Amino acid sequence: MNRATRTAGVIVLILGVAGCSSTPPRQAVVDPDISESTGEAEFYRFDEPPVLTEFVSPEYPEAARASGLEGSVMVRVLVDTDGRVRELKVLKSSDPVFEPAALAAASRWVFKPAKWQHKATRSFVAVPVQFALD
Repeated sequence: MNRATRTAGVIVLILGVAGCSSTPPRQAVVDPDISESTGEAEFYRFDEPPVLTEFVSPEYPEAARASGLEGSVMVRVLVDTDGRVRELKVLKSSDPVFEPAALAAASRWVFKPAKWQHKATRSFVAVPVQFALD
């Protein structure tokens, strides 16, 4: 398994989840500077990014809904060579009430794994999960 330097970057999927919407991410961009914000030094080299194939929407927390609270959670996911989520970490959130729902949903996502020289490889994906009331 090859590890890359900071210049290899991390894939950031832009995710617009409104409430319990089942809208999957629409685009992916390489963000080589994310290591500065996360403090993480471990990266995996890839020449094909992972692709989200099975998306699960987060459940809107009842406490947040009752109080009219909206917010977001940035979740870092380690996608394994089989496309399954192996590790999750909250990088930042607007309110801790949203974190369990975002992590529970992200743990059930499935990806087409990243590839390095035509072989599946692990990769990190940072996913912003938005919580918005209808």
